[in-house]
Amino acid sequence: MDSGSDNLARSVSPGGFLVVDRGNTRLKATYMPDDAGTLPDRGIRVMEYRPSDIESLMEWVDVLKREGPLSGAMAAVGSTDARLVESLRLAMGERFMMMTATTPLPIRIGYLSASTLGLDRKATACGAAAAWPCERVAVVDSGTALTIDLIDSDGSFSRGNISPGLQTRLTSLHMLTARLPALSVADLCNRRREEWGRDTSGAMWEGSLGGWIDETACRLLSASREGYGRAILTGGDSQLLMRHLPSALNALGGAEIKIDYDPHLLAKGMREIYRHHENEI
Repeated sequence: MDSGSDNLARSVSPGGFLVVDRGNTRLKATYMPDDAGTLPDRGIRVMEYRPSDIESLMEWVDVLKREGPLSGAMAAVGSTDARLVESLRLAMGERFMMMTATTPLPIRIGYLSASTLGLDRKATACGAAAAWPCERVAVVDSGTALTIDLIDSDGSFSRGNISPGLQTRLTSLHMLTARLPALSVADLCNRRREEWGRDTSGAMWEGSLGGWIDETACRLLSASREGYGRAILTGGDSQLLMRHLPSALNALGGAEIKIDYDPHLLAKGMREIYRHHENEI
């Protein structure tokens, strides 16, 4: 894999930077130190909590503040937890930013329904544009949903697709049918791929996994024909996708597509948005 530029290692305000990502099922906090140098992933620490476990998160914030000055930003899926936002504001003061749909971005948005573009997709696009400036890239975020977004060489978000993520495919089969079982990606992700299922559970797994992989490969091949020759994989299931995607691309004749894996792309993008916000004010 190629390494990105060291743009992401630039200092924000002196000290470390904390990104709080409040999703539907988890509260994820990513800490990035200020002294990463040319290795932007060095020293990154990640903690996960239940969405309601604000006290545990704030205990970690207190630990980080004792280590040095701390800046931070937060994004939330769905409703915002006012108590959490207020706790972070009290802890970091003016060094805290709550990202909203109207927060200024360091990239241009060419999406026709910009008001409905998710904060997570905006953040990963900003992270990709900073890591690979002047290059056309596709951002593949594989979590509850599978999103594949195209970032142009001038740093603009142009287009993208949304489809069900791997667990969502499995859950939908269970919930919308009478007898198909409930399956978990966490329980099945390490089993050897067989292409064809030998029983009902295997058929669900191989069908969902294969469709998820092949959809991604076909979309990236199509994007590469338009000049998007690099894909950045992120999201909860991205390691599993990284394991299978190269062979799928090779089978389609897309072996020349560069694939990078960055589990912290959203957090890095949030840091870029914070930097832009600081410059704006």
